[in-house]
Amino acid sequence: MGLERLASVMQNVPSNFDIDIFSPIMKHISVLSKSGAYSGRVGSADTNERDASYRIVADHLRGTVVALADGVVPSAVDSGFIIRKMLRRLFWHAVNRLGIDRFACSELVPVVIDTLTPAYPELAHCGENVSKCVMEEEDRYWNILDKGNTIFEQMRLNMPANESIFSGENAWILHDTHGIPIEITEDLTKKHGLVVDNERFVALKEEAKMLSKSKSNFSTRFSPDTTGLEDCSSDDAKYEYSLNADGSYLFPQIVTKVVAAFDKDQRVPSFSSSGSVVVENCQFYAEEGGQKCDRGVLEVNEERRLALMRAHSATHLLNWALRRVGAGRGQRGSAIDEDFLRFDYATDDCAGEDDTINNYQMKTE
Repeated sequence: MGLERLASVMQNVPSNFDIDIFSPIMKHISVLSKSGAYSGRVGSADTNERDASYRIVADHLRGTVVALADGVVPSAVDSGFIIRKMLRRLFWHAVNRLGIDRFACSELVPVVIDTLTPAYPELAHCGENVSKCVMEEEDRYWNILDKGNTIFEQMRLNMPANESIFSGENAWILHDTHGIPIEITEDLTKKHGLVVDNERFVALKEEAKMLSKSKSNFSTRFSPDTTGLEDCSSDDAKYEYSLNADGSYLFPQIVTKVVAAFDKDQRVPSFSSSGSVVVENCQFYAEEGGQKCDRGVLEVNEERRLALMRAHSATHLLNWALRRVGAGRGQRGSAIDEDFLRFDYATDDCAGEDDTINNYQMKTE
């Protein structure tokens, strides 16, 4: 039993959303709402889904406030993308189901922080920045949604007469190109007596995932059974290098032997076109560990290795510079490739141009 469910039992209230830590949030939502007070209805009893929207807004806002205060920044990738989706879902329910004015959701942030500060005192110092972030995300969301609504109307008007199925292709375009969640598309179609072809939408989504994987620089093509080979191979040589007289890096060549060969998942004595091998010693850098994998024809591509090393070192310099100037709250992740570098760090505010210049000067000292 979760802590909040236990609290609902101890406080003798119907649900988690009626306990003391949620009550102030629900009451303030009611103040902003034009659809009536929360009544705790669920399932078929919640005929207009108003109470479900109350719960979504309260739950999602509380979760995102904590994440934003902890340094997660709304974005199109990783944890930032999850936070962005949660915010956009609560914005939609707040305005379309509860009648809350646009851009009013940020007014709920201080209430959420007040309920959590006794357990998380550090939240007390983050209110202004979190409210600002919520406001900026809502502004971005409504710009996207208004544009998406216009495109949806064009799609609807271009449908054949008497057609009741909104195509999965159109739903995918709204989702993938214009950032309109499928739940919102379903609600829009319902208002016009239409039904989304969800089966086709899901198929297109899966196709996009597979295409993304196939374009990735690194993917696990095979999963061979390497039982018994764990101690037959070493990649310690990847850390061995020296400097030429001119200061350039020199990666040594090593003598090794093939101890196993695989054609897809099957161990074979040889293969003709493609496959994988386990070698006794290897100087290739594998995926993970801070940077992308080496490539080569049984020899390291030195140009790629050097580019990866430069980018990897750059992340350490960036992290050092941020700590030195006291900016943000530390590195949260990175993506390193030979021609691309992304450095993620937590901050209470967006880094401006002056911060970028100062950071650059620190690294070049």
